[in-house]
Amino acid sequence: METLTFVAAKTEKIALGTCVIDMLFHNLVILGRQFATLDVLSNGRCICGLCIGWSKDEYMVSNVPFENRGARADEFIQVLTRIWTDDIVEFRGRYYNIPASKIGPKPIQKPRIPIYRWVFFQHIFKDCQICGWVAASSSGFFRLYHKRYQDSKRERREGKQTSGDNCTHLS
Repeated sequence: METLTFVAAKTEKIALGTCVIDMLFHNLVILGRQFATLDVLSNGRCICGLCIGWSKDEYMVSNVPFENRGARADEFIQVLTRIWTDDIVEFRGRYYNIPASKIGPKPIQKPRIPIYRWVFFQHIFKDCQICGWVAASSSGFFRLYHKRYQDSKRERREGKQTSGDNCTHLS
């Protein structure tokens, strides 16, 4: 993230983001603030690319339970979205709890920074489409969902409600 912040200061047009950050190995509030800061410093050019990883060894070393990582990731993204959109963030979930807090900065992009979710299973592609995330995969599905990202970006620019920002089925 530090390198992307440096690049943001030296460029004006290119999109800046991560392809994959193993989200569950990071503190969610700090990561959310880092992405929001990058979005502010880049004048709205940030893309948030997340994954959950696959290696049990990495989970063990990080002291994060390998079990239920999909549900944990879904909740992580719900809280991340609230950090970027709510003035007062409060969340009580199965995996994450945040007392009523002011968390900033807020990103420039509305309603939130675009989320690219690296996926390996077909059912996650459906969740990505419903939630307005962009699905990325080494199997070539990325190209299918890139248009969805471009459409979402255009809808946000035009002030239209981006379809799929309601992910209550994941809670």
